Amino acid sequence: MISYLDELYGNIPDFVTDNETKSLEYFLKFAYIQFFGVETALGNKDVVHFHLSSCVEGRGKEHLQYLQNCYINFTKSLDMNIEIPTHKNPNELVFVGEGPRLWDFFRSEMGIHMFYLPHQPPIPIRLYVTKKPKRHKKRSWIEKQNDCYRNWLVQLESGKKTLADYPYKNNEILRIYCPEQNDGTVTDLRTGLMSKVNMSLQDWQLIFFANKFGSNNGDI
Repeated sequence: MISYLDELYGNIPDFVTDNETKSLEYFLKFAYIQFFGVETALGNKDVVHFHLSSCVEGRGKEHLQYLQNCYINFTKSLDMNIEIPTHKNPNELVFVGEGPRLWDFFRSEMGIHMFYLPHQPPIPIRLYVTKKPKRHKKRSWIEKQNDCYRNWLVQLESGKKTLADYPYKNNEILRIYCPEQNDGTVTDLRTGLMSKVNMSLQDWQLIFFANKFGSNNGDI
């Protein structure tokens, strides 16, 4: 899988000119202004909880951190607030974003992010995103979301919950990540886009935008 994707990425012809790059850059800027502009002007904000968890106990810590950094850096680039609550559960990372239409934009990112490492079994990382209801108090709601999975496990063991009550329903594989020592590749399965693992902020803008509007949640 890794060698195949590396070869495929390396054989992509270098056909993008400077003018095409600039056109894409301006298009993305306009599209983001169009998507976020009205709610920003009105002062409306979503409070959104991001929950990243490795599906393999004891593995994937660096991949959790990689995805968290990607989402946090991108959200900050939109001039939106980020909070990283204290969270001691192993195999999990959580953070909270606050900004206009944040839930509408990132709900299409929910699902499985699959990491393939050389000579090792793949590591699925799940992202689940939740929007705070207006009537809920922010602090208590964040604490509840932080412990959602662990609380379900405890209730499952006690018989109060069943497997049907599993809180994270979306198991669609969104992307395949093949990190290597020098770089590696990222393949977005919904759009077919490929890039390097250590891609630029503009590349993430393109992937997030294409993934959002290539999904069933693609209304502007």
